[in-house]
Amino acid sequence: MAVSPLDSADRSDRAETNQSLEAERNKADELFDEALGAVQQDAEAELRAVRAEIDARLDRQTRILPEVSEKLEDVAQSLASAASSLTGAADTINGSAGAEKNLAALTERLTETAGALSSTARRYRPGDGRRG
Repeated sequence: MAVSPLDSADRSDRAETNQSLEAERNKADELFDEALGAVQQDAEAELRAVRAEIDARLDRQTRILPEVSEKLEDVAQSLASAASSLTGAADTINGSAGAEKNLAALTERLTETAGALSSTARRYRPGDGRRG
């Protein structure tokens, strides 16, 4: 079969079109790779910044934690001391109430004893010569 001149021209146009399309595809790939590379670099930079910020926060928390722990221990000691003082105050108050009861009972016994002594004294008055 003989090749017609039209077929040869079509093939030549197709080859040129294929070459042109391939060049455009290559150029598009290059632009895409550049754009993707720029986006990737931006994302990596942002990721590094976020990681640095997180590391800085963790460092601050690590430095602050012993101070917070120490303050909590101080507060716990203060609370224990306050509880002890309150217990002592309660014991004193309760002891005072008990002392008041004891004092009242002692006063009553002293009054009874004084009455008994008075009665006895009246029975044995000196110079009276009489015994009760």
